Amino acid sequence: MIKSATRLFLGFMAAAAVSAAGIPDTALWALYNNRDMFRLEDALEHLPIDAEPGRIFLWAAAQAGRGHETDSASTVEGLLKRPIDSQLEIRARNLLMLDDRALFHYRAAFAALAPLLESGRADEPMRNRARLLQAIENVLPETVDGTPHLVLSAPRVAVGIAGQFFGFAIDSGANLSVITRDVSRRAHLRVIAVDYSIRTADGKALHADVASADLEIAGALIRHAIVLVVPALAGAGSYGPPIGGLIGMPELRQLGPLQLGLSPRPLTRVTSLALADGDPILELGLGATRLLCRLDSGSNRTTVAASLWQQVGRPSAPRAVSVTGLADRRTRLLHESPITFDIAGRRVTIAEAIVLPPASSGNQPACTLGADALAAVGPVVLDFARLRLLTR
Repeated sequence: MIKSATRLFLGFMAAAAVSAAGIPDTALWALYNNRDMFRLEDALEHLPIDAEPGRIFLWAAAQAGRGHETDSASTVEGLLKRPIDSQLEIRARNLLMLDDRALFHYRAAFAALAPLLESGRADEPMRNRARLLQAIENVLPETVDGTPHLVLSAPRVAVGIAGQFFGFAIDSGANLSVITRDVSRRAHLRVIAVDYSIRTADGKALHADVASADLEIAGALIRHAIVLVVPALAGAGSYGPPIGGLIGMPELRQLGPLQLGLSPRPLTRVTSLALADGDPILELGLGATRLLCRLDSGSNRTTVAASLWQQVGRPSAPRAVSVTGLADRRTRLLHESPITFDIAGRRVTIAEAIVLPPASSGNQPACTLGADALAAVGPVVLDFARLRLLTR
């Protein structure tokens, strides 16, 4: 009986390996380039141990995309011990840096990039990240004490720093948390000058310094949080006056479930999330089309790429639209259109999604769901620790 079960298991593993091997490399890289970590993980689930280096890298990317950065880092470290071409090494080291940064191992994250910096193979975005990591390499790993229970009417929360409380926006589109220079002064934080460059959602370049702070949120205490320090913040979309900071994804993943809106009963419909370079991604239905969208609770408006015009409806004539960036609020002439999508078995309509012109779409996801989409869905639980969204 044991021998029979063993033969059956080995036969299953062999069949799975053949299945994974039968997928063309071009199809796997297309999934990676489209940020489709859901299907990439499924396609490579039973990757043989002697797979070629490119597929091992893609498997590591899929592991990170599903929130398993420790496993991803281990996979990449093994890959870097093998002979690989220069371009794949650059990709692998960048992924290892992102894994270690997500695990709050800042010295290791900088070390992942060091060979590229020393050999002159690091591009400007890598050098920019390396400046930040070198500045914080001695900061202790982030920890959290307590489990908050957050039920909010809008993605905004009071955050305590050194005994003072400030209004912060919940911003799942932020790879790092942010505070204003005024808040850093009032909280007596030690700010390190790094001239870290940020490209804001409205396309503006912004330069930031960095600090470490303990953040008190709804009874929980996040210790050693890394915060970028900027001159000022424009506000929280349509949620009131200028704010003191943004709670970004590293801290949101520490806090656990966050409910937006009241619900008389538990929210149980689950939509899985994935991560693409730290951004939360989810799957939607747009008619017969499966769509991957970025989830950005810090944006007050949902945006769709110009390539989706025919599917989302007939856009309006261009009109003045207020766009809130990280540092300022600007008015731009943009098209708007209603969009109806399916999420967790429900059909939801947003009356006025912004349709980005082709020049603005670039390499961005086909759509970005903002706070207006979350409000349209109704009460939702954002659980970034377990990478899922819960609805009615």
